[in-house]
Amino acid sequence: MPRKANPPETVSALDRLGPEEAARLLPQLLKSHPELRIEIEALALKLITTVDPEEVADDLEFEFSGIHQEEIWDRSGSDSDGSYTAPDEAAGQLCEEALAPFLEDLRRLLSMGQADSALAQVKGMILGLHNLKGQLPPDAEDYPSESGLYEVLETWVEGRPVLADKPVLAWVAEVLPDWRGDVEKNLEHIRKRIANAR
Repeated sequence: MPRKANPPETVSALDRLGPEEAARLLPQLLKSHPELRIEIEALALKLITTVDPEEVADDLEFEFSGIHQEEIWDRSGSDSDGSYTAPDEAAGQLCEEALAPFLEDLRRLLSMGQADSALAQVKGMILGLHNLKGQLPPDAEDYPSESGLYEVLETWVEGRPVLADKPVLAWVAEVLPDWRGDVEKNLEHIRKRIANAR
């Protein structure tokens, strides 16, 4: 007697949604069930503000791990319009692209007034940049300790008062003492530049 084929497993449509499809469903759900707004708001706040510096550092290192010398060379050289992009400039562009989502997360936390989460984000970003020492190609190796660190601190300064620098400096002194001078010098420079611009 022939065996009957097992019926195909039914998979929930929700489990098969892509990120864009899932994002389109939330506004529709809130429109048809406005009573869920408070619950969803609390879940969204928790999702956005739960920041683990170690995870941020790991994620940042992973983003930068895709930057290879071959990719830098592919992006450098002469363009069809005759302009020239030097390898170090191409490397800087790739690094900026890798750092951009982390800066955006920091801006979002700062704009929401989430000081503790923003501090955790800054710690994770600084730790991730610090951990990149020796991991990037020669044309990009200075980015983490120079431009990258400066961009992180500049974003922090734009959203926090000067008193907020104390916990950053205390944490750096404890965890990354070799960067304390660089962080302090950059913070002072950025704060002076912004104060003079006003």
